[in-house]
Amino acid sequence: MAWQLRTRWALALLTVAWVWAYTALGGVALAHRCLLLVAAALATALVLWPPRQGAYPDGTPLPTAPRFEGWHFAVGLMLYGGVVLAPVSQIPGWILAALAWSSLGVVDRAVMADQRLLRLLPTALLMVATGQALLGLWQAKQGMLVRGTLRNPNHFAGAMALALGLALGLSWWIWRRSESRRWVRWLAPSAGLLLLSAVVASGSRGGLLTAGAVLAFVYLRLRLPRRGLPGGRVWHLGGPRRAIFLALWGLAWGAATLWMTTPRQIEGLERRLLVYQGTAEMVVDHPWFGVGPGLYRWSFRPYQRFDTAKHFDHAHNDYLEIAAEWGLPLSLLLWFFVGRRWWSACRGVEAVGGEVIGGVGDGAGGEGGGGRPGARQGIALGVAAGLLAPLVHGWVDFDLHIPVLAMQAAMLLALAKGLGHHDGLASLGQGALVGSSSRRHRVLCSTLSLTLLALLILAVVRVEGLRLAYGDARGSDHPEVLEKAIAQAPRAASLHFQLAMLRRDAAPYRDPKAAKEHFETAIRLNPHSWRYRVELGWFYEQLGLHREAWQAYRQALRLNPRDADYQRRLGGFALRRGALSQGKALLAQAVAQDPRRLAEGGALLLSAVSPAEVVAWWPREAGFQSELLELLCRHFASQPAVMPEDERLLAKVWRRWLEASSGMASSAEDAAEAGDIYVRYLLDQGRGEEARRQWLRRMELDPSLPAATLGAFASRHNLIWNGDFEAPLRQGALAWQVPGQGRQGGRQSTFLAPGEGVDGSTALAIDFDKTPKNDFKRLRQHLIVEPSTAYVLNYHLRSEQLAGPGLFLQVIAEGSRRQLMRSETILGTIPWRHGRRRFETPASTRRVVVRLALGPGVGSEVVLDGRLYIDGLRVEEEDSP
Repeated sequence: MAWQLRTRWALALLTVAWVWAYTALGGVALAHRCLLLVAAALATALVLWPPRQGAYPDGTPLPTAPRFEGWHFAVGLMLYGGVVLAPVSQIPGWILAALAWSSLGVVDRAVMADQRLLRLLPTALLMVATGQALLGLWQAKQGMLVRGTLRNPNHFAGAMALALGLALGLSWWIWRRSESRRWVRWLAPSAGLLLLSAVVASGSRGGLLTAGAVLAFVYLRLRLPRRGLPGGRVWHLGGPRRAIFLALWGLAWGAATLWMTTPRQIEGLERRLLVYQGTAEMVVDHPWFGVGPGLYRWSFRPYQRFDTAKHFDHAHNDYLEIAAEWGLPLSLLLWFFVGRRWWSACRGVEAVGGEVIGGVGDGAGGEGGGGRPGARQGIALGVAAGLLAPLVHGWVDFDLHIPVLAMQAAMLLALAKGLGHHDGLASLGQGALVGSSSRRHRVLCSTLSLTLLALLILAVVRVEGLRLAYGDARGSDHPEVLEKAIAQAPRAASLHFQLAMLRRDAAPYRDPKAAKEHFETAIRLNPHSWRYRVELGWFYEQLGLHREAWQAYRQALRLNPRDADYQRRLGGFALRRGALSQGKALLAQAVAQDPRRLAEGGALLLSAVSPAEVVAWWPREAGFQSELLELLCRHFASQPAVMPEDERLLAKVWRRWLEASSGMASSAEDAAEAGDIYVRYLLDQGRGEEARRQWLRRMELDPSLPAATLGAFASRHNLIWNGDFEAPLRQGALAWQVPGQGRQGGRQSTFLAPGEGVDGSTALAIDFDKTPKNDFKRLRQHLIVEPSTAYVLNYHLRSEQLAGPGLFLQVIAEGSRRQLMRSETILGTIPWRHGRRRFETPASTRRVVVRLALGPGVGSEVVLDGRLYIDGLRVEEEDSP
């Protein structure tokens, strides 16, 4: 019959689209959803049009398509009407719902047209999922993220758990067929084992729990007494089968339990609960109609209480997200419909064996006199278990918001209807339901079909236009290309925004009037976007329209009230406009939301108020003092002249930081690095002796440093810090600059070598591993000296199989780069060699650098190899004792 042929073509088109969606990361991107909707709409159109009523020569009516229910037409009209009429920002949500509805409708009709699909379609779904599982296991073996071709491991695990139910149902049926060959019996169980292994490999918490729930459901469904078969049981799970089944269930459930009890996972669960709480508040605020399909990503920000810089596209809970977007009435109707169909599949397991599927009888005879289940019962069990997977996983993730998984779940819902209505279908064989509708009903169906087909065409035209427009405009920075894309999709807010930014910022295309027009159009088309309003506010501020800029900023903050960056922007704008108290309050809110904004907020505040006011505004917690110190040092260093009161303020902050750092349990290495802030500032100001005193003051707070090192440096008997290398190596203003420190497997590694120094002390060792000349990094340290003064450098050097151009110590004047002294070149293998070299500082020099330098070589291909030891480095005035 013609309608049956059309239905087969429709199912083939839908199946191809569904398989392609897997390779397109689940069809998540809008362009992918557009292509999917085109295929689904065409498939739906093939099965919608009512066929002509014919008759056999004897007058018996020809079998025709079963009638569509009125609610089915109503849902289709609403969904495709939404795709045609809704704003572009809501289109992804409407497309997702329309895809699920089309998949449900096409498979519904296909099953009515040919009952062989009750067996073929679940098998096809299982085969595709098994291919995904094999890909996921290969990814696990390669050390990659296990996600198949889907977006992330959670969705991959959800798909595997959904297909796991089908594998279990088919396994049950095949194993109960006495005529099945042995190798055939192991196909479905092997697929199930692969699917379960893929779920475990993905590491998905929700996937593991869902797989455990599916296994438990199948086990309980088969163990509980059921009517229709002798003994009141569908199948007695005994002996090794029960052991294997319980082992698989324990594997999934136990792995999930162990995985979820780690501290990191517990923290993730706590954060997830905060998302659920915010989404529930959104449902309470919009109970009847929701925020709109696809608008969760725009509407959740006011309810987001953590990670305010992170954008949540989904609620990680299908039930809450659907209720938030569509409202409670529609969501309850949806879950009532899903529950009815799932219950139909559950009842299908109780059907009496011997039903006909595809013209092949699975008779009631055989073992047990009717105790052997039919194919319909096995598939019904698989569909019921498969539908349970998204229902369970939906509590912890958003599988039904991934197009390919939503389509797959809709296909199972359609199969559940055919399997649940076993009494009517069993007597038909390959036949169809006979349409006995009246002429009035046929006219009404034709009218509704024409309306729905028109909406299908309009929806296809719109989404295809969007797809082409977005494809042309992606990454383009030419106004002509964007204007052409806008002509194809005039209601695409993101295209208007992209063109507005180009007209605002790109010098060759700058056009304030056009930019303003496109900004306002983008906001009108998508009033939920906070970024559009922030960029418009900055544009108004550039034009000097301060009142309009303030309003735009405030509206952006209203849409995104907990975003620290937006609070900082608005606070900066208030400071620039002279509203100091308001600006301070906004910056304080930004810091409270995200402490990482403290430095940015302080810099903005420092540009508008005095440093003393910034210090008074700054948080008093010890952990924030180093950022304040760094901010003030950079600010004063950029000033042509620093006032005495500013110097006193900076010294006060430095003392406060010293007190805070001494009371904090931070590592000495971190403390020394933070202490460089003020010391470097003093060095840049030419206050070398003060820098030396403050460096020593900071080092005295470190109990791990040897007293000898502190004493020698404090008495100026040795200007080199840690010249005997008895203190830890660390970077710093007056400490060693140590390239390659602690590097493993690098071409140059520097480390302390206890017991290798002179007389068994600690030495500094530098390993070279065929280090090219151009990759050589110098060891160096800054020294504070007096002008026109004679100094002596003492050193000890030792080498082991040192090959290449050789190494030597040198002293150069800071700034002029003039060499004041150099040692002999070290090469080959030599024992400890002591050296003493004199140098004199120029009249204008207050800083010198002691460093390890590379000897002369020919060409860049020269390499260093071997090891060098350094110990006992001292610099003191010539007449010192």
